[in-house]
Amino acid sequence: MIEIARLLPKIRFIMAGGGELLDRVKASAPSNVSFVGYQDKNEMWSIADIALSTSDSEGMPLSLIEAQMAGVPVVSTNVGSVSEILEDGITGYLAGKDVKELASKIEMVIEDLESGAKLGKAAKLRAEREFSSSVMADAHLGLYKDVLDKVSR
Repeated sequence: MIEIARLLPKIRFIMAGGGELLDRVKASAPSNVSFVGYQDKNEMWSIADIALSTSDSEGMPLSLIEAQMAGVPVVSTNVGSVSEILEDGITGYLAGKDVKELASKIEMVIEDLESGAKLGKAAKLRAEREFSSSVMADAHLGLYKDVLDKVSR
């Protein structure tokens, strides 16, 4: 994210959270990056324009589902199950691990934000349809029933 922020100096980046590398990251960050520590996720998504994930490896990142539930489009590396959460070009953009490609995708989201925020609207609708608590509960219940049916045979 720090490298991307350097490539996009006119964009303000907010990093929430912490960790053992925080001091080192802060020391290397350009002036367009702010650090806010641990925050309530709902408050953070309510003020975010874009969710950015630069992970090298992911399972099923709940933070990206949460972002889309809040109507926030996502730019993410195409790792793990991110492509199952994010519909490329519809609810955000998938990219490789190259910082220039990620920066380019961020610029594409900014263009969308300036022209009516179609990505964010689509992200919210898809997340509600695919990942709402009732959809997820039904999916888990169905899985448990399938497993129990196989065990009881």
